[in-house]
Amino acid sequence: EEEVFGAATHAPDAPDDEERERRISDSGHHGKKDPEVALYVNDGVFGSFNCVVFDHAIVVPIPIFPPADLRPVRTKIFGPTCDGIDVVMPLAKLPSLETGDWLYFESMGAYT
Repeated sequence: EEEVFGAATHAPDAPDDEERERRISDSGHHGKKDPEVALYVNDGVFGSFNCVVFDHAIVVPIPIFPPADLRPVRTKIFGPTCDGIDVVMPLAKLPSLETGDWLYFESMGAYT
């Protein structure tokens, strides 16, 4: 008996699965701690964002519904796995987002 499984191939926008804040040191601020948000989205370099690894693509995340406070926060965007290379974007300047907010990535498609 043959089994067939189906799933969506990609999502041009990805909801934040989880958000964690951590502190990092920034030498440009004389030892003060700057917040850096670690953002986890539901797709990564093992899926639609494989172009980041294989084609050295630079993806641009755009909040679909930006928050009222648009001050940029240093953000590192991770895919959903626990693999150390599942980094969609090592540094993005995004407004402070909440779990469940959506990001849109331009120019993503069948051959991304």
